[in-house]
Amino acid sequence: MNLDALKDEIPAQLDAAGFAVFHGDIGAIDSMGAVAWNDTAYPDYQMFLNVARRAGAILIYFAHREFEADEIEDELSELTEWEIPHEQRRQYERRLRSFKGHEGRTCAIVLAFDHGSRFYTFDLVAPWYQDFLDLSDEISENAPDDDEPEPMGPYFSNN
Repeated sequence: MNLDALKDEIPAQLDAAGFAVFHGDIGAIDSMGAVAWNDTAYPDYQMFLNVARRAGAILIYFAHREFEADEIEDELSELTEWEIPHEQRRQYERRLRSFKGHEGRTCAIVLAFDHGSRFYTFDLVAPWYQDFLDLSDEISENAPDDDEPEPMGPYFSNN
């Protein structure tokens, strides 16, 4: 799936279909109780647009985002703050650096429309970016627990 090509193709399709296009930011709709399209079973965005048209939508929200080097650097800097075995750190660093070839590529696209006071969304995530997100989650899950109390020195007991 080439999201860079779709990022250019979708606005032309929206215009040809007579939709008004609202160019938004990724994540702006997430907190609004949106209903997500089943893009696994129905990955064709044109099916989603057909539903929007039949529901009477005239305005389509369109957002996309490019993968930035900062995302990799943020994860790498997170690793430097932890006390983890050297080999595990090297493994995470190697896996994170493998994503550098994707810098500047489109990693996510969102389409949405409003109907009956609810947003309906179509989300596309590049498979390589999903791998990056999964790795980021794995790293977060293995992070040291900040809730553990710090030792108070030789004069105090944690009992």
